[in-house]
Amino acid sequence: MAPVLHLIAKDNVGVEIDPAGIGAGEPASTRTRRGVSRLAIVIGSIGLVVAIGAVLIVSLGGSPDSNEAVSPLPGPTTTASAPDTTAPPVSPPTTEEAPPTAAPAPEDEPAADGVPSRPSVKRTVEVGDGPQAAFADESAVWFTLSRDGAITRLDPETLIPRTVDVGANPTRPLVRGDKIWVPCREDGTGTVVDRTSLEMITTIPVGRWPDTPVEANELVWVTARRDYELVAIHPDSFEIVDRIDLDGYPLTPVFAQGGLWVVGLRSGTVTRVDPVTGKRAGPELEISSRPHAPILANGKIWISDRRDGTLTVIDPLTWEQRTIDFGGTLSAPVVVDGQVWVSDTQSGDVIVVDAAGGGEFDRIPTGLAPTNPAEHEGAFWAADPHAGFVIRIDPVLKKATIKIPVVGNPGVPFSAHGFLWVPDTTGTTVLMIQE
Repeated sequence: MAPVLHLIAKDNVGVEIDPAGIGAGEPASTRTRRGVSRLAIVIGSIGLVVAIGAVLIVSLGGSPDSNEAVSPLPGPTTTASAPDTTAPPVSPPTTEEAPPTAAPAPEDEPAADGVPSRPSVKRTVEVGDGPQAAFADESAVWFTLSRDGAITRLDPETLIPRTVDVGANPTRPLVRGDKIWVPCREDGTGTVVDRTSLEMITTIPVGRWPDTPVEANELVWVTARRDYELVAIHPDSFEIVDRIDLDGYPLTPVFAQGGLWVVGLRSGTVTRVDPVTGKRAGPELEISSRPHAPILANGKIWISDRRDGTLTVIDPLTWEQRTIDFGGTLSAPVVVDGQVWVSDTQSGDVIVVDAAGGGEFDRIPTGLAPTNPAEHEGAFWAADPHAGFVIRIDPVLKKATIKIPVVGNPGVPFSAHGFLWVPDTTGTTVLMIQE
C-alpha cells in the first residue's frame, strides 16, 4: 500500500495526499512531473500559512525558534525574561569571599491599607546568622551577628561581607578612630577590633552583660548591667581605670553638659557621673518604672518609658525635669527633622513632640505596632516585628507614605550610605531599602 501524506491546513482542515494516485493513468514521467508540481503547490501553500502564523506569534511577543528574550507588553508588573542560552558562562568573582545572594528590586506592590509600597530599591543580602545592631563608618555598614558571635563588614557597593569573631551575643559597638569596641553580653567582655584589617586586638573583662560603650574625658565608658557598674577603660592601654557603683540595671549613658547621665532600668532613676572624678555628681532623679536608654535632642535629655507611657525631659544644665504622659507603651525615642519621635505600640500611633520643649505634639495613626524606630533621609521609619512591616512617616505630611511587607523578624532599621538597612534578627539576611 502506498504511503499517504497527511497535512493540516488552515482552519485545522485535514488534507490527504496519496502520492500513488497523483496523475493515475498517465505516463510515468508525466505523472511524476505533475505529481511533484501539485505536491509543491500544496506544501508551498502550507508553508505560507506557517509563515503567517510565525509572523503573528512574533508580533504578539514571542518567537518559536529563538532563545532571545522578548520585552513584555507594558503593565503593572513584569516577570524576568529567560536568559540567552547562547551566551558564554560568566566566571565567578575572584575573591576569597562568596558573593552575596541579592534578590532584584521588585516592582511597586499593591497598596496596603491605603499606604503605597514604593521603594525604588528593595533587595535582600546574606550577612550571617542573627544580624542585630547596625553601625557604620565612612566606607561600610556593619552588623553584629548574635548567633554567630561575630561582626560583619558589608561594602555597600559590592555587598560582599567580611566577618570576624568577637564573642557571644555582641551588641551595638562604639567606633573610635581605627578601632571598634564590641561589647559581648554573654561573655561579659569588650572586644577591640581593627576595622581596617578586621583583626582582633584584645578582649577586656568588663563585667556581666555589658552595654554599648560611649566616649567621655578621653576614656571609653561601658555599663555592666548585671553588676550595676559603670566601667572606665583607657583607650590605648585597654586597662580598666575605674568601676563606679550604680543603681538599678544601668543602661547606656548619654554625655551632656560635661556629665554622663545613666538611667537605671529597674530603679527608674537617673544618675549623673562626673567622667573626670569618676564620682556621682548631683541628686538622683526619679523618673519612670521601665525606661529606655536616654537620647540627647535640642540640648535636653529625653527618656521614654515602655510601661507607663511617659516621656521625661531633663535639662542637664538646670536639672529641671518635666514629664509628658501619653499612656500606652512607648518605644525608644529618635530625632527626626529636629523633633522627637516615639511610637506607641499599644495604640499604633506615632507621636511627634516639639523638641524645643513647648509641649506640643501630634499623633499619627499607623494601624501597626511599630517598636523599632529610626531616622532615614529626613523621615521617620519603624518596624513592626509582629505584623512583618516596615513603615515610613513623612514629617511634613504627618502620615504614612510607604508600607513594606518584610519576611522574618525585622529589627531596628539603620540609615547609612543612602540605604535603610533592616536586619532579620531571626534569620541571616538584611533588607536594603532606598527611596
